[in-house]
Amino acid sequence: MIINTHTVRGTPLLEVVPEDQEGQPLPLVFFHHGGTNKKEVVIGYGVELAKRGFRVILPDVLHHGDNDFKELRSPVDYLPVLEDAVRRHPYLIDYFQEVIADDYVASAGLSLGGKITNMLMVADPDLKAGASLMCGVALTDFWQYFYDTVQAQREEDSSPLSEHPSGNFIQAHDLSRHLELVNGRPMYFWHSKDDHWVPFRYAYYPVKKLKNLPEGKRVIFTITDGDEHVVPKTVVSEMADFLKNSYDTYCQERSQ
Repeated sequence: MIINTHTVRGTPLLEVVPEDQEGQPLPLVFFHHGGTNKKEVVIGYGVELAKRGFRVILPDVLHHGDNDFKELRSPVDYLPVLEDAVRRHPYLIDYFQEVIADDYVASAGLSLGGKITNMLMVADPDLKAGASLMCGVALTDFWQYFYDTVQAQREEDSSPLSEHPSGNFIQAHDLSRHLELVNGRPMYFWHSKDDHWVPFRYAYYPVKKLKNLPEGKRVIFTITDGDEHVVPKTVVSEMADFLKNSYDTYCQERSQ
């Protein structure tokens, strides 16, 4: 594999690409890291996807890694991080536009990165597929849970979502409130029942509802138990295979 570094309008990122295909157009997949993490930590996900023939982009989200790093002390500090990632998304696509094969762009991520992916599925109808790992799909409800938890601990720097500057943006891009916008696109979800960071219910109920809609006909939901907030290797492979299959199906349908 070849791993290149780029900075796109202030966003540091890694590009993972098969060694013999570096200069060729390839289907593009973004993979977004989790909270308190950075792009280097998810290189393994990038390699697994690149093995399937993807060009994989691993950005540092705001205030993480090399992207204006600072310690985030409260859950609400992550709200502008989510908003910023969604707003930067079009610039990153434009930067790689000339090496995107078949107009195929997908997004994936874990935890915080899964939330970004879900928001992008609302924001960008041209995304061809998504994969969201151990993520609170019911974003508004999940943040209310965080807020209630913080209040119970009497942290003074907390504020409800409705009062936060990014609150309206977050609610407008809450996938659980806009399930119809999946619009038949392939999506892969994984969650462990015993996740102590992101309670299972914030994924289970919205994804179950989505799978029962016509727009969710290509949704896969893998559920495990005992993995807590750690993605098993088998799930990483399953996610990569899912996105490869979605690309192959997309190309077949496009040629008909």
